[in-house]
Amino acid sequence: MHPPGPPYSFNAFFDAYAEVEGRWELVDGLPVQSPPRTIWHASIIGNLLVASRVIPEGPRCLVLGSQFAVQTGLATVRYPDLGVFCDRRDLDCDPNTLRAGRFPKVIADVISPATHTPLDAKRVAEFLAIETLELLLVIDIDREVITFHERDAGGGWQMRTVERPASIYLAPIDIHLSWDEVMKS
Repeated sequence: MHPPGPPYSFNAFFDAYAEVEGRWELVDGLPVQSPPRTIWHASIIGNLLVASRVIPEGPRCLVLGSQFAVQTGLATVRYPDLGVFCDRRDLDCDPNTLRAGRFPKVIADVISPATHTPLDAKRVAEFLAIETLELLLVIDIDREVITFHERDAGGGWQMRTVERPASIYLAPIDIHLSWDEVMKS
């Protein structure tokens, strides 16, 4: 049963959907249920989480999985598969009350046949509008392609794709990965 109400504000969404079964995002004030993940999808997320836990010395960052939200608009909340948060505005918040980060440095999102939706382009555009984001990885399981959206020195975005057996460099967090380290299940 769904709570009464849309459209929802940011806080009203969290209050209403805290106990609702399933995985929900808020898109322009409307709750949208996310499809369930596959085993391969979950495995790739796990691989990325393990690899990103070894961020070299530098600013303190939190690496968080898909249970942590990113607020991409006043009434939009997304759950990327991985977020790396290094901005003090997120890190200095009370972890017991923080409902969503707003200033990620890196986001990775896995797209599988089970999770692919017509809203994928809107989701990518929302992530790319985040002022602090330096790298968005979109990992397409079905096509076995990783698309990098990298912020350039002028603040614009450069896009490139890599396919097997490319090596993968996540420059903002200085991590090198092989294709198999990301895609193995």
